[in-house]
Amino acid sequence: MLLPRSLAALSVLAVFLLPRHLAAAETEPFGPEADTVVSGQAMSEPNILRASGAEFSLGLRQMTGQADDAQVSASIGCLILCVVETVASPVRFRDFKGGGLRADLWAGGRWINAGFGMDMMTARLKADNVSLRYNSTSFFPMLRLLLWRDADMPGGHVNVYGGLMVTRAWGGEMKVSFPALTRPVSGVVTGTGGGAFAGVALKRQHFAVSVEYRDIDLDLEMKEYFDYGYTTVSGSEVQLGLSYLF
Repeated sequence: MLLPRSLAALSVLAVFLLPRHLAAAETEPFGPEADTVVSGQAMSEPNILRASGAEFSLGLRQMTGQADDAQVSASIGCLILCVVETVASPVRFRDFKGGGLRADLWAGGRWINAGFGMDMMTARLKADNVSLRYNSTSFFPMLRLLLWRDADMPGGHVNVYGGLMVTRAWGGEMKVSFPALTRPVSGVVTGTGGGAFAGVALKRQHFAVSVEYRDIDLDLEMKEYFDYGYTTVSGSEVQLGLSYLF
């Protein structure tokens, strides 16, 4: 699950595109040299970070997804002189949506870069008798292939990238109201998980637009005093991003 079709597609792209751009790198004007000649005119890159091919970006993300069917369990606990109720039922999540913030830092390089990123997202899902909202923080190492490089954009006007991520879910809330329970159960959500992703970014000057596909797998718990719940969120996401390049 953590090494999905998305990374396989990235590998295929790299096999076909790397030889072409390795050859182009030998003659293509690039990098931190003082001046780069483009169409007979000398141009200098004022941003030292971007001139070296390195890059930092900060942006917004909007996400929509498709979650697999899951099992949701809920328990009504007690202190003394009562019976613990536990109900488990399969559910089909729908309306998987969310958004958040994303930051990426890429090292310099002529045709392929290593990078590290993080995001903070809020996701919402619904099912019959269940509503789920959780916040998450993800950290991920990445690789990207630089395409269509020039003096204005040493990091490439087009990037194909991918990576693996580790995710921590925190905050949010899960509410369960199965008919078999004597009362609804709700509480704060926490959990861990991970996944993999691949995407394409189109860049111009200080802005980038990206489309990214993710496979995710999260184990989530809900606790509130003596009440308890558990479920998984597995499936895929498509994220649209708009970032500012520093």
